[in-house]
Amino acid sequence: MPGHTSSGRTEKLLVLRAANSHLASILLAAAFLTGCGLSPKAFPPTIPVEPIPSPAKATNTSSGVLVLPPTTQPSAPATFAFQSPSRLIKETIVEGARHLAWSPDGRKIALTTSSGVTLLDASSLGQLASRRTEFPQFALAFSDDGKELATADGLEVGHGLRVWNGIDLALLSERDLPGNDHYPGSAMAIGFLPESAVVVATSDFPSMSLWIVSPDGGLRRALAIEGAKPLTAALYPRLGLTAVSVGPGQAVQLWDSATATLREELPLYGAAYLQFTHYGSRLLAALDFVVEVWDLQEQRSTSEVPVRDGTISAIRIPAQLAVSQADHLFATGTEIPSPGIGVWLVDSGRLAALLPHDHLDMIIDLSFDPASGDLAILLNDGTLEVWEIASTTPD
Repeated sequence: MPGHTSSGRTEKLLVLRAANSHLASILLAAAFLTGCGLSPKAFPPTIPVEPIPSPAKATNTSSGVLVLPPTTQPSAPATFAFQSPSRLIKETIVEGARHLAWSPDGRKIALTTSSGVTLLDASSLGQLASRRTEFPQFALAFSDDGKELATADGLEVGHGLRVWNGIDLALLSERDLPGNDHYPGSAMAIGFLPESAVVVATSDFPSMSLWIVSPDGGLRRALAIEGAKPLTAALYPRLGLTAVSVGPGQAVQLWDSATATLREELPLYGAAYLQFTHYGSRLLAALDFVVEVWDLQEQRSTSEVPVRDGTISAIRIPAQLAVSQADHLFATGTEIPSPGIGVWLVDSGRLAALLPHDHLDMIIDLSFDPASGDLAILLNDGTLEVWEIASTTPD
């Protein structure tokens, strides 16, 4: 398995330098037009960027609810300079890779592939273990202690759920996921409950079901949601929460799986992707033109981040969302102020960094390292990139 390729990084750096040279020409042209009394309307606006703060630590209240202290904001925000100090630090290729997950300690990266599952050493990106399966693997998740890894067969090609040893990928258990009489269940999302049970959201048209698989192999359906859009499903197992777009209007419904009850319907319409923050206090929704951050405790939107300008573009902007371990940052594809991966502050919705990327339309997954805060980017050709995230600092 190849590790970091210096030639690939050099090639990308040359492309970035060429892009910066081209951007300088645009700036000169814009200044010339302004001097002539013309307004260069297509030129992107200056966007304030805040430095990335140190992660806030959670504390427990007497009620057991996790509370994050307010993030200290800098006294003077920086000005975005149309270039990012973030850099590609390592990359490798995992053939047929589909999704990725960091181990909780940040030492390993697991990937589901078209032929099974692979485990990498996060520091070197060298292969630690690999296992083949009958069908391609799709969804995956580590247990909170990193000792177990759950994966499920790919969309509609198989219906198996497997639990592996998180160190060497020894198979611990497997079983088929049921559907209904007309449509077998395909896993869309997976998570671990505190007692090592696995929760799985499956598509069994015309509904989505949530199944609980106990360590001894027992299986029960926790709830069924009619008219749900399973590909948008997000799970927060610690609190038993499930979020998913539902019905013709595609509003987001928030369900309590422990009681199989609808907690609330959120005015987030047409979500392509949903993601809970790690402490479960917010839900992020990738909508048509914006990413909206919804505070679940205050039941309101706290910020909207524009990621598309509404023009028809040949570039496919990835809808995936990644949230940093301490919930202070999230990353997603954007074309504002220019195409790339934007890194934003969750609390304020302010831009902290922009990663220009030559193959934005090929990105299929994003994930933050829970230990270092680095960002892993997975492309549909199997390329796995790890970027060091840094922000523009005030002058």
